[in-house]
Amino acid sequence: MMAVEFMTTRLPMLTLGRRALAPLLGAALLAAGCAGGDDTGTTDSGSTTGDSATASSTSTSTSTTLSTSGATETTGASGMSDSATGSTTTDGTATDSSTTAVDPTDTDGGVCGDGNVDAGETCDDGADNGTYGYCAADCSGPGEFCGDGVVNGPEGCDDGNDVDDDACSNACAPAGCGDGVVQDGEECDDGNDDNADSCLNTCVAASCGDGFTQDGVEECDDANDVETDACLNDCKAASCGDSIIQEGVEVCDDGVNDGMYGGCAVDCATLAAYCGDGEKNGPEECDDANDDIKDGCLGDCSAAKTCLVIHDYDNNAADGLYTVAPDGITAFEAYCDMTSDGGGYSFLKRNMGNTQLNAVQAEAECDKYGMNLFIPRSPAHVAAAYDIAMNAMIMGTGNKDYMRILGIYPKVKGANCSQKAMNSVACTTWRAGDDGPYYVGNKTNITEPNGDNDLTASMYYDFLAGGVINWYNDITNPGYTSNLIMCDFGDKLP
Repeated sequence: MMAVEFMTTRLPMLTLGRRALAPLLGAALLAAGCAGGDDTGTTDSGSTTGDSATASSTSTSTSTTLSTSGATETTGASGMSDSATGSTTTDGTATDSSTTAVDPTDTDGGVCGDGNVDAGETCDDGADNGTYGYCAADCSGPGEFCGDGVVNGPEGCDDGNDVDDDACSNACAPAGCGDGVVQDGEECDDGNDDNADSCLNTCVAASCGDGFTQDGVEECDDANDVETDACLNDCKAASCGDSIIQEGVEVCDDGVNDGMYGGCAVDCATLAAYCGDGEKNGPEECDDANDDIKDGCLGDCSAAKTCLVIHDYDNNAADGLYTVAPDGITAFEAYCDMTSDGGGYSFLKRNMGNTQLNAVQAEAECDKYGMNLFIPRSPAHVAAAYDIAMNAMIMGTGNKDYMRILGIYPKVKGANCSQKAMNSVACTTWRAGDDGPYYVGNKTNITEPNGDNDLTASMYYDFLAGGVINWYNDITNPGYTSNLIMCDFGDKLP
């Protein structure tokens, strides 16, 4: 009878992993099952069955046992019975039918736990038998291990499958940030704690504003939206030339920093010349380093040339005295009507003492200030002029004779507008000195001017309260005179 052959392969420590363990287990079980075949040895004529072999028959047999831990060869001479070997003897010659059989005479242990895989054992890890990751306590197979579908030992989970990106990894650890596998809800997972790479240790992709400076990508990251600190909102370090003034470090930063007017010095530490530094430079007409609109220099470093210029600069400006500075004229004080006809009318009262001036002389006096002899433009304008003329609080004295002569003249000598309203619509043969519109009144029962006039001669005018015209009369050159005159710039039209 042929001896049963046992596989003597020793299972290595089960820490090979659950995926590597399965083929070894299958091979061991297959070897054990295949050992039980036909046990009858046969010969040609004159053959002898195993149960009738003579005890005197002798043979030399060689038994070789192979294992995964090494090969062992045993050689000996004996008289073999039917229970000793699977060999048969014919004519005194032995024929070996097996080279892998387990020698039942082995006395090197033969028990589970000796560290040798003996007959009937699937594995034997010696003293580690029954320990997690090693052979079972009875050597019948693997013990508890990762992948057996049961949570045991150091495992946090065990789902018995090979899917590494589900809730339980192939290392039998619950899926989580830092395991190196991108799970649902994670943007990334690089399995490390380095917050300077592309994936934070919270499994969120690195980005500008997360508070961590990404190596090779960001210069800084302060996790705020403040543009005036040391780190800009695009995660670049603040620097002179970035067009943002770094608080406490830079005085200015216009992105050019060439030291030109209105700009910034090259080191961002000082301003170049600018409006408001108290020095007239660049395109400035003036620079008094303040925003006072009444001092002749406006906040944009332009000159307050007329009341209309001041009004256009600040349409909330109130009526009152303002310093004006016409081109080429020493600045002086004028009264600005910032209300009538939208505001912007200018008035200058001149008291010539005992000197009487005709229109030509009055125009010359007004011209010293860059102005004209007063020309009323509208009913509102003439009413405002009368109030200013009569107000002694404005420029010293109050008298309606400031409006005794006006800058209105005949277009031709002898021009007649008798019984016509004295304004540029009704009386077209007379004109304003600057050829703009004029308005004295709308009375049509005055028989003047009747033609006794000259091109540069002014009539005399008599106004009543509220600027209502009472009478006017024309005469030839040099026309009427007055020691009180009023001037205006003439740039404001109704």
